[in-house]
Amino acid sequence: MKWSLVFFLSLSLAACGVHSAADSADDLKAWQGTWTLADSTYNGQSIKADLQWIVEGDHYKIRYNQTLDIVPIKLTLDASQKHLDAVHHETPKGTYGGTFKGLYEVSGNSLTVCLDLTGRRYPKSFDAPPGSQLVVYRFKRQ
Repeated sequence: MKWSLVFFLSLSLAACGVHSAADSADDLKAWQGTWTLADSTYNGQSIKADLQWIVEGDHYKIRYNQTLDIVPIKLTLDASQKHLDAVHHETPKGTYGGTFKGLYEVSGNSLTVCLDLTGRRYPKSFDAPPGSQLVVYRFKRQ
């Protein structure tokens, strides 16, 4: 009886992991393509910009003011918590600016992302109040 319970629990935990990985892969698939910024907020201020994210596989590139940055940014999604990690570039230990933690929601032709620009924590909501060092992007699929 005890072994069957352990076996069942092991299978349940394994199935949870597979399901989460599949969901993350599905979300990453939904991210594919070109996303054009509809609006954004940084530190409580509305920001207008000519910005696109071009997502290919597990990387994206940024097109800003019609200029494409050819350096790909590594993207990792965790669908179970709707968290993302974006690695723009490596930074020395103890500094920030190259790795960002975020919260995302993708639905059809809409993508909303909130990033902590310090890379220290995952945002809890899609809000970027003054002093937060958070930015919220709302994109539409091109």
